Amino acid sequence: MRLAAVILAGAVLTACGNGGDDVGEAGAGPGGAGGLPDGTYSCIYLSGGMLMHLGEVVISGDRYGGFSGGRRGAYSLGADGAVEFSDGFAGMPDGFEVSSSQWRAGPTPLLAISITSPSGNRIDLDCEPQG
Repeated sequence: MRLAAVILAGAVLTACGNGGDDVGEAGAGPGGAGGLPDGTYSCIYLSGGMLMHLGEVVISGDRYGGFSGGRRGAYSLGADGAVEFSDGFAGMPDGFEVSSSQWRAGPTPLLAISITSPSGNRIDLDCEPQG
């Protein structure tokens, strides 16, 4: 029985990736420079047991825009997968800030963005590439 549990756990880990080693391994971005892959990323979060759609982030070269459209500025991708956005996002309520963001490459790439309200409440967004 214990052997079956170990085999099952190994199969799940294999299917889900290699335990985080893919963090920061971006696809071909601007000019193949290792930025985020160009495209539209749909951003959702969990609220009261329901998935809520906040909007979309658009990556084009070394520029980004979102959540309600429009270019906002440049971004940078660190070797550790940390993403720095130069100018926040259009469409966020007043006082909300991006507190952290991380690129997670792998079989299911994901841009994870955490935003914080003025009262300190955190919302964790999962932004998945579309198409």
